[in-house]
Amino acid sequence: MFRLGVKVDPYKLILEKKEIRKALGQSGRAVQRVAKSLVKSRAVSQPGQPPAKQTGTLSKAFKVRVSKSGFSVAIRNTAFYAKFLETGAVGGGGRRGTRNKRNRRGQVLQQSTIRTLAPRPFLSVALHRTENIIRSNLEAAMQNGIKGGKP
Repeated sequence: MFRLGVKVDPYKLILEKKEIRKALGQSGRAVQRVAKSLVKSRAVSQPGQPPAKQTGTLSKAFKVRVSKSGFSVAIRNTAFYAKFLETGAVGGGGRRGTRNKRNRRGQVLQQSTIRTLAPRPFLSVALHRTENIIRSNLEAAMQNGIKGGKP
């Protein structure tokens, strides 16, 4: 998330939402393209790096939608595990009764561990890389979308 400030002539007060919607759609698709390119790699991903492609589900599941109001855009990945990859996760996948295995004397034979997935950000990285494109699209849309009003 970042802030955008645009200087506008005070006498121009009518804003055309069509220009803003168009710029938000273009910006969202730019983020989508960069995020898809980050996920296309076949190399094994390391923690902190974008996830590697295995089946292609993650790269196919990006959705861009401009709100009805025309003043916001949502860039989402609808794959079930997308948020786990982006932010990391702890636990899951375990079965009951698989805690530390002990012998009759109480000595630990098999130590259970908590499963952790380190973050492998891709969407936040794509947003950061396209920040200048988004800024220029929205600045141009604001300048073109503001029409002359009554002084």
